[in-house]
Formats: sequence, C-alpha cells, structure tokens
Amino acid sequence: MSRSLVPGDVIGIVGGGQLGRMASICARRMGYRTIIYTEEAASPGPQWADQCVVGALDNTDLLTKFGRQVDVVTYETEHIPLASMHLLERLVPVYPSPHVLSITQHRQLEKDFLLQNGFPLPACATIRSYDHLVQEVSRLNRPCVLKTATGGYDGKGQWKVGLQDGDVAAAWKAANGRGTVLEEWVDLAFECSVIGARAVDGTMAFYGPLLNDHANHILDVSVCPIVESRMSDSLRAEAREIAAALCTKLDVVGLLCVEMFVTTSGKLLVNELAPRTHNSGHLTIEGHVTSQFEQIMRIVAGLPLGAVDQIRPAAMANLLGDLWSAGPPRWDRLLRHPAAKLHLYGKLDAKPGRKMGHVTATADTPEAAAETVQRARADLVGG
Repeated sequence: MSRSLVPGDVIGIVGGGQLGRMASICARRMGYRTIIYTEEAASPGPQWADQCVVGALDNTDLLTKFGRQVDVVTYETEHIPLASMHLLERLVPVYPSPHVLSITQHRQLEKDFLLQNGFPLPACATIRSYDHLVQEVSRLNRPCVLKTATGGYDGKGQWKVGLQDGDVAAAWKAANGRGTVLEEWVDLAFECSVIGARAVDGTMAFYGPLLNDHANHILDVSVCPIVESRMSDSLRAEAREIAAALCTKLDVVGLLCVEMFVTTSGKLLVNELAPRTHNSGHLTIEGHVTSQFEQIMRIVAGLPLGAVDQIRPAAMANLLGDLWSAGPPRWDRLLRHPAAKLHLYGKLDAKPGRKMGHVTATADTPEAAAETVQRARADLVGG
C-alpha cells in the first residue's frame, strides 16, 4: 500500500458473519466506510456496513464490481475460493495476502508448511486411501483423529478413531472421499491461542496467550491472562515466539491466530492457523487498549499498530443457539451482572451450536472474570 487510508476511504470485507460485523463497527468509529461481500444479505455483517454486495464467492463479475468500489480488501473467513482473492488482489491490496490464505485454508498444506519450517505440531499424515489410513492408524496408535483437509471448523469434519474395531472404517466412510489428514491424539493439558498482529512495515504485537476451553468441539470460554499455575512465563514467551516466527515466515500483513495445544508434559504444539480475527480474541474489546477488530482495521488502512496492553483480566463466553431452545433468553438476568457486557450478532435464526453472540467481563483476576461470564450466561435460562 502506497499510502494510509483517510476517513471516508472504503474498506472491503469478504464474508458477512459476526467477525465482519464487529470489524465494521470499528471502521465506522474510525471514519472509514465498509462494503461487505457476502452470500447472504441477512447475515450479521451488512447490518453495520455502508453497502453490501450479495453474490456467490466465485462470481467474477460481482467480485470485480466489489473490488472497484473499495480501496483495500480483507476477509473474515478462510472458506473463500483462492481464485477469487487473486482476482481482487489484481484490483486492490488484499490483507492478509492470498498466499497466506492458500496455506491456512488447507490443512494438508498448513501441516506441510509447519513441518518444513520446523514448527512443533502433533504427528500427522496425509491420507491417500483406506489402506493407507489403516497403515497410519497403526503407526500413530489409537486413539487418533481424522480431519478433512478443507472446510472444517468448530469440530466439523473431524472423526475420532478410537479403540473399537469399526472406528477406522466409520471415519473413512464419514470423510466420504474428501482429502484428509490423520493426527495423533494429544495428551492435552489445555488449549491456548496467540493472536499476532503484523503491520505493513513489519512491526508486530501480540494478544495472549489466551486460555480456550471447548464444549462439543466449539469454543466455550476464553480467558486472558492464563494464570501462572497453569502456564509459566517461559511457556508464554515461547508461545508468542512461535506466533512471531509464523507471522514473519508467512509475511502476514493483518492478524494471524495461532491455536496451540499444551501437553501434560508442558510442550507447545501448533494446532491450526487462522489469518483473521478470532473467537478467542473477542475479550480484547473490553480487555485491551486496542481490540483485535480495531487492530485489523488499523493494519489494512496502513496505520501504526495500536497498543495491545491488557487493561484488566478478561473472559468471554459464547452464546449458542441452544440457549433459545426453551424460548427467548432472559437478557435482563444476564445484565444484572454489572460487569457483564453483551454482544449479540443480529442473526435471525437460533440453531443449536450456532454462535449467536457472546458475553465478556473484566475483573481483578482471570478466575473472577471467567466466573462472571459463566454465571451471567447460566442466568439466561431456567426458572
């Protein structure tokens, strides 16, 4: 980018979900206009955008029209045809680059990149056939997990290969001919993430490590900072060093969330990479001087990075569609917790497992913040 954007310039966002919505809110506050390209007009993002282009993610005519209306493009999902991002890159700068997307949207290529560059990760194998799967299951030992190479998120496209005789065949059948990667089963202490921010000039800053607890393969609660009894200062520093090395090696301009396993022996293993704002980073809205959403807007606008100092310990709990199963949640009960901050995404249909919003809180300690968001969420339902 030859110049920094000025208020009134237009930021294009590919993807109409809640991440694009929250980025658009920050862009508006900073004086920028946003145009969102989405497959669904009724998605969360367009509610806060200045304009919306609705079309298939591979519609070259509409993408070209979109690209000619904006000054820069970013994206809020990896599930985008790579050719579409290359088309946009010929019209305007795209951050992070299509090269970054090409690696992070394909699990096999991501694993190959990590292995070739010496990053720690679970033992894995790209599966070529059913017989090859049987062979690799024997090598990695059971249990292990079979994952699709593309399209998987929130536990979708993953099958545990356990100790039962039929588990290998069942996993292979479920994959239904899609490209897959087999991974060893990690002896897990907990999961964490570091969100790296890297500007056009190569300067970097980092959020976290953030502690991530999952339920039914979906992120449930994130907390930052991670208490010393669970993660030492040296392990925190190592996690940030891994994130910094990945941002540099990939030449990221934007955000890169590095999801990691921490094993029971205290070893860090890279699980996945996400070149965008991340669910675990929602607590930065109240918890940090500069949220992840403002940060990505700063970066794509060619501005200096904002400070990532943490104001107070913070926690975030996701609000899934399951909370609507017995009727509308009791928002008044959640907001009786004075530290609770409610964020709803404007989604029209509440479905089990669907992320409808989140609640955050800050407190004097990480434990107190986590307790607040979980109690506030629990109070949404029940008598």
